[in-house]
Amino acid sequence: MKKKTLLLVILVGLSIVPLKLLPDREAVLLILLMAVIMWNTLVIPGIYGSMLVLVLMATGSKVDSMEEVFSGFASQELFFLLSVTLIGISFARQGLINYFVMRWARFCRSILLSRLFCMGVSLLMPLLIPSAAVRTRLIEPVIKELSLQNGFSLNGWFVRSTVLLIGGTSSVASLAFMTGGVNTIMAAEMLSDLMTRNITWFLWLLLMLPLAWLMIFLCTLMLPLLFRGKEVASEKIASGYELNFNKKLSFQEKIAAGVVLLMIIFWVTEPLTGINPVIVALTGVILLALPGVEIIQKRDLNAVDWDTLILLGTAFSLGNLIKTHGVGEWMTGVFITKFSAIGLSSPGLSFLSMLLLLCFVRVFFVSPVTFLTLSLPIVYPITGAMGLNPYYFGLVTTIIAAGISVLPAQSPSLLMLNNAYHFKFREFVSLSCISTVTTIIISILAYYIYWPLLFSIVSW
Repeated sequence: MKKKTLLLVILVGLSIVPLKLLPDREAVLLILLMAVIMWNTLVIPGIYGSMLVLVLMATGSKVDSMEEVFSGFASQELFFLLSVTLIGISFARQGLINYFVMRWARFCRSILLSRLFCMGVSLLMPLLIPSAAVRTRLIEPVIKELSLQNGFSLNGWFVRSTVLLIGGTSSVASLAFMTGGVNTIMAAEMLSDLMTRNITWFLWLLLMLPLAWLMIFLCTLMLPLLFRGKEVASEKIASGYELNFNKKLSFQEKIAAGVVLLMIIFWVTEPLTGINPVIVALTGVILLALPGVEIIQKRDLNAVDWDTLILLGTAFSLGNLIKTHGVGEWMTGVFITKFSAIGLSSPGLSFLSMLLLLCFVRVFFVSPVTFLTLSLPIVYPITGAMGLNPYYFGLVTTIIAAGISVLPAQSPSLLMLNNAYHFKFREFVSLSCISTVTTIIISILAYYIYWPLLFSIVSW
């Protein structure tokens, strides 16, 4: 408590310092570092820390107008996340997602099929549910049901390893779709802004879905090898989660399923229709909230993570400030001067060095959003100056943000599961090693093989 109080005093003291007396770029960089400290340590609780960053941006940097400070809150990606979040919350509350999942789960009569089924569900859920913690909470009863269905105990290696796998790779699963979570939405927005080109929902699908699925597939193959133990057969007993497979969907629920199906069709066919995915998501929310349907209700607004939305808007504004004030280019000059002294002139060595450096830096960030806020505006110009493809490396940075997590605190899903299952430290280390190795392998394959091949087929 004393350490947090001391850090709070330092932050407030720095905010009182007239930052405008500093050179413009140094002032923006100092605001960025303060934001990283607050978001990483939570010394100032969530939404209030973001508000302090906005105040510092307005008073401590040379902005042309207040619109520049709040520009991030006008981002279409922010409303995209809010729309998809509301749909996911309402579907989870209605039990529609688990209804469809459990209707298929009953056909999984072997451990292999059960594990593959859980992996498949975890990869598809980000399509509608941005929150990794909510997805994990929804799929956990399915894992227990499958364990009992196959005659295994609820405390055996199947449940523990599968739950750890799903929770540990939930951020990776989010990469598959632009609707997958804050990280993907933020990365798509920042990369589009840096490149001054729009990244569509369908293009993101092509860029990330095969890679995310391959990463989780590799983790699925490797993680069980690190668990030892013999399952104890048990009788089929009630798991505390019962589902009526003969349940009939109501008229409103059928409409909801149809609306979501149409939304997905419009998202996938965006290059043909030209309809913005945000407009599709907002229209879906309106239809699901209409009188007579009311799948989305007023109480669903209370379940929205407003702290994350405010943080995301603040991060967008901060990213715009970094770009307009040329902080990335300034840092590039400093970095290249130091980096050239090392003598790594080969593009391959430069790529590997930057890759390992970002993996190392990611370990010290609790929030992937904070990591992306700091790294993307700086990595993009630096890699371009080093002769690397800055667009590809921006995507690699996004993969690193999702794939590297050492401690449970770095993943809300893992933290939630650890409170329930009390995983051993060895199990966390095993998952961390597997996810890190997988992240590095996939990043190399994507940079040198997959993305060049993709853009040789698909026009930008």
